Amino acid sequence: ENNTKATTTIIEDTTTGIKATTTSTEATTTGTVIQRRGIDKLILITGEDASCPKGSQKVATKNDLTGDLSQGAGGEYVWLCFHTGEDGITDLATVVSSGARDDCGLSSDWHRVEQESGSNGDLNQGAGGEYIYLCYKKEQSKNALASLELKEGKCGNDWIPTSTFHGSDGSTNQGTEGGLRIFICARRN
Repeated sequence: ENNTKATTTIIEDTTTGIKATTTSTEATTTGTVIQRRGIDKLILITGEDASCPKGSQKVATKNDLTGDLSQGAGGEYVWLCFHTGEDGITDLATVVSSGARDDCGLSSDWHRVEQESGSNGDLNQGAGGEYIYLCYKKEQSKNALASLELKEGKCGNDWIPTSTFHGSDGSTNQGTEGGLRIFICARRN
């Protein structure tokens, strides 16, 4: 059973007599508090020296990864940026397509991540291979994702791999020649 607990606080400045009211909400599931603050926006950018939009940062890497999602595959340098806020993302999916598309090809609660700085949204942009898109959804009944990391090979303990659809194996370089097998891994709050 989902419940929402609202707390209203009235603050009064004793010098001016001005009152301010704030309301905060917490979603709960049978007594468990759901943490909605977390990664709330993902943005793909391209370019060797590309910078993330203001207020966001590139996803962390492990071992010899550079952060380029198409590392070793040629093509464009593709970077994943994230922003943290109040209405966090709860699920990620990699989706394979035989051609360019504007959506995820999934149910309407899945959305393609944003793209800027020349990105067309394809994780394999300019590298050949499959068209691979990163999609997300926000479910009010789940804790938000708190952190992301790029890993070569599968996600390890305590890390959640992206869901896979339409033939995706989860790798950002699926179907390329020489591309590293890079996976986007997440942790929940």
